[in-house]
Parts: sequence; C-alpha cells; structure tokens
Amino acid sequence: MRALLIVFLAATPALGQYVPPVPAGLRGDTVVEYRGPIPLPSPQTRWIRVRSARFNVVSTASEKRAREVASTLETLASALGSVHPRFRPKAIETRVLLFARRSESQPYFDFLLKQASARTPGMFVTSEDGSATMVIDSGSRWRDRTVVHELMHNLLAASGANLPLWLEEGIAEYFSTARVSRGAVHVGRPIREHEISIRRRSNRPIARLFAAKTTDYRLYADSWAVVDWMMRTNDESFYRLVADVERGVAAETALQEHFRITTPVLERLIRNPGMRAMRTFSIAVEEPRLQSEVETLSYSDALSELATFLGSMALGRQDAHRHLDAAATGHARALATRGVIRSYEKNYPESYRLFEQALAADPGDASIALDYAEALLQSSFGPFSGVMEPAADAAARFRKARELARGAAPRWRADAIAGSTYLVESDVTPGIPLLERALAQRPARMDVALNLYALLLRSGRNDEAQRLFEGTFANSRQAQTTLAARAVYVRERLTLANRYLDQHNTDEGLKIVREMIEITPDPAARRELEAQLARIEAVAQANREITAYNTVVDATNRGAYEEALALVRSLLSTARDEKVLRDAARLRDELVRHIRGMRR
Repeated sequence: MRALLIVFLAATPALGQYVPPVPAGLRGDTVVEYRGPIPLPSPQTRWIRVRSARFNVVSTASEKRAREVASTLETLASALGSVHPRFRPKAIETRVLLFARRSESQPYFDFLLKQASARTPGMFVTSEDGSATMVIDSGSRWRDRTVVHELMHNLLAASGANLPLWLEEGIAEYFSTARVSRGAVHVGRPIREHEISIRRRSNRPIARLFAAKTTDYRLYADSWAVVDWMMRTNDESFYRLVADVERGVAAETALQEHFRITTPVLERLIRNPGMRAMRTFSIAVEEPRLQSEVETLSYSDALSELATFLGSMALGRQDAHRHLDAAATGHARALATRGVIRSYEKNYPESYRLFEQALAADPGDASIALDYAEALLQSSFGPFSGVMEPAADAAARFRKARELARGAAPRWRADAIAGSTYLVESDVTPGIPLLERALAQRPARMDVALNLYALLLRSGRNDEAQRLFEGTFANSRQAQTTLAARAVYVRERLTLANRYLDQHNTDEGLKIVREMIEITPDPAARRELEAQLARIEAVAQANREITAYNTVVDATNRGAYEEALALVRSLLSTARDEKVLRDAARLRDELVRHIRGMRR
C-alpha cells in the first residue's frame, strides 16, 4: 500500500497584545468650575526679569525688590540645605511671578483657589507638566514670610517629599521666619499672631489636625505650633518623626516613639509658649551673586511668561491663548509657548508646525528645541508617562526628539528627554544612565522615574526596578503615580509574556500572566486577565495537540505505522480541538486499514 503523506498542521499564532487600562485620575478628565477671565496686563506696565542659579523672577515690582526676592530665595535655599538633606536645593528650577500691586496678583489667586477675593499673599504651584511657580504679592504685609513659606513648599516638592498637609504646612510656617542678616540666616523666631490665635480659642484635638485635608488659618497656626514645639524640644527627633510619617507611620505613633508624649499632652504644651524651650539657630552664609543684570522684558516676553504658567494647567489654557493672541506676530517664545499648549491639548500637527516656526525665528534658543522634543514624545513624557505605550508611528518622532535634545541645556532635561526616547528601541540600555542622571538631579520628576522603571524592567534589571518602586512610587505623595507605576509593571510584564508566547514558549508566558492575576487588585482588570489566560491556555492546549498530531504524521511518513497508531489513539483520548479530533480520527482509520492490509 502507498505510504501516507499527511500535511503538517500549522500552530495557531499567539493572542493579541494586552494593554492595561488607564488608571482613574490620570486621564485629565476632572471638571472644575472655571473662573475668569484673567485680564491681560497693561501694555504700559514695566516687566523685568532677575535670574539666579535656581530662580527666574519675573516681576512688575521695582528692581530693588526683585533683586531682594531673588537674593533671599537663593541665599535661603543654599543655607537650608545644610539644615537637613531633604532641603538640599539641587532640584529647584522655579519661576517666580512677583506682582507689585494687589490688583495684578488678585486674579491669579482667585483663579488658583477657585474663589473670589482670595486673601492669600502667595502660592506655590506645581503644574501638570512638572514645572514649579511661585505667585507672590509683593505688597503684602506678610511679604517676607510669604516668600520663605513658598520656598519651603518648593524645597519639599523638589525633594519628592510625601508629607501630610499639617506637617508640610507646619514646616513651611516654622521656617517662614528665617531672615538673612550680616552673613547669616537666623531661624526659629516665634510667630506671635499664631501664639495669640492658639491662646484665644478652644483647643482643636491634635488628632483632627493630623487628619486634616484642607487648610484654614487655624491649621497654619496649629501646624506651626506643633512643628515649633518639636524643633525646640529636639530637632533630631523631629526629623526622625518626619521620616517615619513619610513612610506611612501614623503621626500619633511617631509622636509617642520619638517624643514620648501623647497627643493630649501635646495639645496642652502648644497652648503655653512658656512650657517650651526658647531655641533659635543661625547658619553662616555667603550671599550669592545673581546670574544676570536686571533684564527688561518686552510686552510679548511678559505675555509668554504668563501664558506658559497659565497654559500648564488645563483650566488656564483659554486665558493662555488670549495672552498669546496679544503677543507680537512672529515672536519666537510666544510661538513656542503656543506649541507647548497645543501639545497639551493633543493637537500635535499644529504643535509641531508652531515649533518649526519658533525655531526658524530663533534657532539659538535651546529651550524651544527642548520644548519641541518633549512635544514629540507626546504622552511618554510629562503627567501621562507610563500610562500608555508609544504609538505605532513613535520611532521617527522619538529619534528626532533625541537629536533636538543632543547637547541642549539644561542638561538634566536633555538627558530626561533623550533617555525616554529609548522606549521605542529594541536595545533600551543606552537610555538607562541618561534617565538615572536626570532623576538624580530632579528626584521629584515622576515622569522620568516612570520611564526609567519601564527601561529597567524591559532590560531584565528587576532588582533595580524593585528598589526604584519601593523608594519612589510605593509611598508617592500622588496616588496616581503609584497607580501609573503599577500599570508600567503590568504592561512590561505582559509585553514579556506576549514575547514568550510569540516564541511559542507558552509555559513562561502563562507563568507571567498568572503572576499578574495574583497581584492585580482591580476587579475589572483581573477579570480581563483571567479571560485572556483562559484564551491563551486554550491556544496552548490546541498547539500541544497540533504538535502531538504532527508527531503522528512524522511517524506515519517514516513508515512507523504501529507507533503512529499508538500515538494517535493516545491523542484522541485527550484532545479537545475539533479540527485535531477530526483529522486524528481520519488518520487513525487510515492507519488501521493500512496495517490490516499489510498483515494480509
């Protein structure tokens, strides 16, 4: 009888790629009532700029006041770094909007606080894009304390601190009394209005202060009193308490551990200033030189600065566009600022056109090149980093971004952009040291940390990735950041699983998917993973059956008919795939007839 030549069956390809859901709160879909418009500044207003190493002061105040603010900020930032490592200012790069008149600053405070006639003398704002801005009313009677208070928020934010409201505000108020005098910074003076406020009113339980989520005058006073008492009692114990609270230890527990008192005792102590030690301290400093002379800004320059700040917040973009509409036609910085805002609005074609015009107008402006490079990275840089995979057309854009960032300044930002471009490369290792260097300079930039986390996972450096997660994401001050990091982990692990499945290494692929199911807390995502696991297992089972069938075919084609018959009967007892069952049954019958014919 003629030999049986049976065609081998093809294994089914791996299933489609899993894309993790976008964590809630990271989509930018929160709607808040808009209050505006913010009026355009008068064309007759004189705007100036004073730069120091860490601050860009844009001001309508006098040259003397602008210099004074820049010098105070720079001096205190340098001095406070010696008080404790968490205040070291290497990561600061902050715009200061210093307004001479309340009528100029009031619309900004109303906008930021979403209320009419807000009374605050200053605010510190970190925007969606990671930029930091201080808004200061230079005419306030608390103007000196305001500047230092907002500086402390800046230092804490730049260090990546994750502190509860009472502790951050208490630290900011305690250090707000710092003054520079005769080559030294003096810290720790009492705030009399807070002492009077506390003595004149009934006690608020400290436990309520520790749990507070919103500010009022009482919170500032009580927070200052608690921090002031701790610093006067034992500053080393205070910083140990701060570290514990930042790690998630309850404030009451940390208070008992480091100061051996309970909250009721502390409530009595802070009401009586005489019951705490008088303690101030001084730090010798050298007043810094400013980087530049006072620079007079054009009206278009000033509009661009204000639009940059407003455009960094979703609710401010309408006002930002109005400001840019009033700038001179062809003004390079205004064109670039509009390009940045268009990229926030995901109008990328328009954004890129504007950046090309801005570079043509001023090819030597490195900040425009870096803004353009960031826009080319789209959602892979900035507040949505780590949430979504780069789009299919990303490779060319990312490589152009890498070229724009090459040799640009500031170096940390160029490194952050260039390192992130390796998300589209098969070999990600060159991007890791770039991102590590950038993150060392800007530890609060979670987008840089998330992209580094992704590259470490992708390169198999799992121990380093785990240390980064525990040190940066696990106790992040923003819950969304922790969610984004978990999304990165899931995405990278599932990408590896899909790679194993594509290579037909099914067991390793399934192992990763089962691991993801175990660690996924979200019920919907877990159900989706379980459904995909079931489909992958079904495919894997079918592929195993196809492989077994092909083994039968091979034995048949070699003429080992008895062996083939035993194999096909075993396959039929376990197979579930309908096509395999049908073809295997047909082959079994042909083998039986062939063997009988041979025996005759």
